[in-house]
Amino acid sequence: MSDSSYTLAVVWYYVRERYYRHAHVAAEDALQRQGANPVLLFWKAFAVVMEDRLAEGMRELESVLDRRDVVLCASLLLIHAHKRCKTIDREAVQHLEAKIRNERTSCGEKALYNAGMFLCATGRLEKAREYTDRMIKMAPDSKEGLALKGWIDLLCSRESLVKRSIKSFEEAMSGPEQPKLLDALIGKTRYYLLRHNFSHALDTANLAVASYPDALPALQEKMNVLLALQDWEQVVETAHRCLTLDANCIEAVRMLALSLLAREGKVEGCVARLGELVQLMDRMEPRNHALYSEVAAPFARLAPNSTLVLQQTMEMLNRSTALSPLTPLYINETAYQLQLKGNLQEALNTYKRAFDINETNIAAMTGTIYCQLKQNKVSEAEQNLEFLTEIQSSIGRQSNLLFLNAVLAQKKGRPDTEVVDLLQQAMDVHFDTIKNSLLSPSYFVQFNVAFLMEMVNTMLMYAPTEPSSSSSSSS
Repeated sequence: MSDSSYTLAVVWYYVRERYYRHAHVAAEDALQRQGANPVLLFWKAFAVVMEDRLAEGMRELESVLDRRDVVLCASLLLIHAHKRCKTIDREAVQHLEAKIRNERTSCGEKALYNAGMFLCATGRLEKAREYTDRMIKMAPDSKEGLALKGWIDLLCSRESLVKRSIKSFEEAMSGPEQPKLLDALIGKTRYYLLRHNFSHALDTANLAVASYPDALPALQEKMNVLLALQDWEQVVETAHRCLTLDANCIEAVRMLALSLLAREGKVEGCVARLGELVQLMDRMEPRNHALYSEVAAPFARLAPNSTLVLQQTMEMLNRSTALSPLTPLYINETAYQLQLKGNLQEALNTYKRAFDINETNIAAMTGTIYCQLKQNKVSEAEQNLEFLTEIQSSIGRQSNLLFLNAVLAQKKGRPDTEVVDLLQQAMDVHFDTIKNSLLSPSYFVQFNVAFLMEMVNTMLMYAPTEPSSSSSSSS
């Protein structure tokens, strides 16, 4: 694997994981070594645009807009950037769209490949597949093209295509060439992980690490596999190996913090690691509002009663909302953590802000009802819950709605059996929802210890105060 192909695989890994500043730095470092490579210049500009530094990114794109290998992806990225501006230059967009229509009929395989990568990175998978299939017809032996096709299939939601992705990854790894493509190795690892084939996933991750011992992405993928295997000791060991390669490795510190809290129950140690995480993200991914929120969420749910943990997670959320103040997801998460802290009125006000931005915000509505019930605003909560139940009836039973109905029934003095039945349904639905989930940081958000403990504590209110006669006689 050539140096340029390896560099692009690393850049592409960070783009795919939405570590945009990491992608920018990797591209910039490679440019200093390799000179003005138009593909690297494109991905550097891409990372800048994805950090919402739109004007800067658009300026950088101008230098490569007419280079044959990146003419399509550069034009697509410029359109993407224009559409993210407050005022869209529609004339410029129309000009770029015409340029793409003209170029794609005569462009070469590299232009199609780079356009496919861009479209995959921005979630336009069907269009990415169209470009990549055309590219593979031109160059059927392209290992990079086959690996990209595998990723497009793996990331889509259609089971038949996900299953098909392994064939593309294996074809990308066929032949005598050594080492195998890093991108294909990581894709194959991820495929087996999603299929819960942990032994194959670990074997492939080990091959990636052995083939590229200095590649942080390979070690990070192995760390994810080990976490799914619940091999915490190896997770911690691999995290330390990551930190040996890069002392600023955010994923490694996140795993160490998770181990301290979820496995060892060492809150103080976790808090120290969370403080380190905040500093690392400030330094290494300072404009990554999604990352701050994503890192914060599991820890808040694992330690809902720890003021110190919630203080750190709220610090992260403050950065998310400062960078992207109108994103309902971050406002909802802030409200939820205020709710965990017992600041019900502040949480209610925050949910209202999210609801004002998007009136169909289900999470904001659910949180509002919870706060209203806790504040004994039963009539308001009941009206809102009836409306929410009606609009969510088409998607089946939801554990949080069943729990809210149980709390409402309790507040209205309904029979104990009715409340307990609703609580039991809520628990059953909750566990059924997560039963096939892999152990990962996001799993702890789904599992949600805070929610489960509240359901259990509510259930215990209806437990008998003395053993039943049958248990007494049996003893």
